[in-house]
Amino acid sequence: MTLIVFQAYEIGKHRPQCRKENSTRIRARSYSGWCTEAGRSIVPINAQCLEDQRSLLLQLKNTVKFDSSFSTKLVQWNHHNKDCCLWEGITRSKAGHVTGLDLNDQSISGGIDNSSSLFNLWFLQSLNLAYNNFNFAQIPSTFINLTSLTYLNLSYSDFGGQIPIELSQLTSNTNVSGQLPNSIANLTQLAYLDLSTDMFTGAVPSLQMSKNLTHIDLSNNNLSGPFSFTQFEGRIPSSLFGLPSLKKFLLSNNHFDGSLPEIPNTSNSMLDTLELQGNKLEGEIPSSFFDLKSLNILTLSSNNLNGTIQLQNVQKLVNLTTLDLSYNNLSIETGGNHSGLHPFPQITTLKLASCKLRNFPDLKDQTEMSDLDLSDNQIGGEIPNWIWKVGNGSLKYLNLSLNFLKNLQEPYVIPSLYFLDLHSIHLRGKLPLPPDTALYVDYSSNYFGSSTPVSIDNNILSAYSFYVANNNLTRTIPIFICNARNLNALDMSKNSLSGPIPLCLIVWTETIGTLNLGKNRLSGNLSGIFQENCRLETLDLHDNQLKGKIPESISNCSL
Repeated sequence: MTLIVFQAYEIGKHRPQCRKENSTRIRARSYSGWCTEAGRSIVPINAQCLEDQRSLLLQLKNTVKFDSSFSTKLVQWNHHNKDCCLWEGITRSKAGHVTGLDLNDQSISGGIDNSSSLFNLWFLQSLNLAYNNFNFAQIPSTFINLTSLTYLNLSYSDFGGQIPIELSQLTSNTNVSGQLPNSIANLTQLAYLDLSTDMFTGAVPSLQMSKNLTHIDLSNNNLSGPFSFTQFEGRIPSSLFGLPSLKKFLLSNNHFDGSLPEIPNTSNSMLDTLELQGNKLEGEIPSSFFDLKSLNILTLSSNNLNGTIQLQNVQKLVNLTTLDLSYNNLSIETGGNHSGLHPFPQITTLKLASCKLRNFPDLKDQTEMSDLDLSDNQIGGEIPNWIWKVGNGSLKYLNLSLNFLKNLQEPYVIPSLYFLDLHSIHLRGKLPLPPDTALYVDYSSNYFGSSTPVSIDNNILSAYSFYVANNNLTRTIPIFICNARNLNALDMSKNSLSGPIPLCLIVWTETIGTLNLGKNRLSGNLSGIFQENCRLETLDLHDNQLKGKIPESISNCSL
């Protein structure tokens, strides 16, 4: 069995936090019969590491460049402890040979080249150099010396240049930039391929001989040139879908174009995850996609797909839990009540934004749904009160914005949502009371009138963002807003609010980043002192009736 993973972060982006569980997850596969607990070796008590192995490890420590103030493993290797198999990061065999070396996140910045003693550890089966910084140095070709190696992790290690062709003869788990050698096509036993979030250039070799592939992840890349199994700009060949063992196929956020191929032999397909969002795919969704009985996740959002989809087709995907068809040129017809041989699957995530929906899908029987996005459609009428019962308490994300809804059917109780977006849907009447669990609430661009309900005070205590702009709110800014100490963004602009600005909104700007009160009837002076640790980045008070001078302390803010 062969495992190959290429993962990287883009230059200028925040380096992801070390994820030590990765090595544990992969090690649990036990490709070569060895196993370790996270951070410790499991070894017999009666065997010690051999002297030549100890010497090679000490040579490695003395030649690599690392920051001893951050290292937790290398810094502890020394002459005083003769059993090197008790050193952190070391796994050995019963015979005393070093078989595993985990130097993940040891602040190594150089010192590993073709002459390194590392490549004399000939019994090494597992090597993890992830989350270090090799300053885009060339990957040493002498990895080929490690003929027993089955797990190599160079993720987030900042190696650069072209991947040595010698690596194609190893099972590899790496994170680099450069071109992939054509000899990767010779990995006929390849079972797991992850090239996600890298900076590779050039063509990708053919993988049609890799009949054991179960997982392909090519998402978030910028490869160019001819694509043998297309380039990362090009069409997706049907032969990839025909790989007999393929379960997960992820090509999101690339530049694939053209139409999607029909999937052959769907009755024998093991495909459970198909993620193609964020490309330039066009044409209709092949009917064979809805015959994939094992499919669990289908995401096709943010492409140029077109045609009409009957939502009833989803009934055939009996194992489906995630469906995202948003932001294409699709027209989805709900078709009334579901019928046929299969019940509608229990979906946890349903995203149909910008799909020309005219009616609410019948979701009354959905008991496990947590995320529902029906925004930017053509749904009219009222928001049915059954929508709040979808998920039977599990619903946490609801977006109905940018529709043509007039009111909320009563009676209704908004469930314990974290995210609620009802902006720009023409709602009238009183401002709905958000759930006290809400972190994000957007009621902007509606026709809500009168004052903000007094009872709302305890319901936005946890909120980070609260938007009620462009409504018909009157009277003063309610004093309860001062209790919402977690607010990062507050927008009450374009209303008819009057009276002074509450002092707390100035004093507590160490948490608020965006404060928009423009286009109201606010009056009085802008009093208070902006704190030294003011985090305010956007302050909009224009078109009000405010007087006096702007406090000099506003210079404390990052405006």
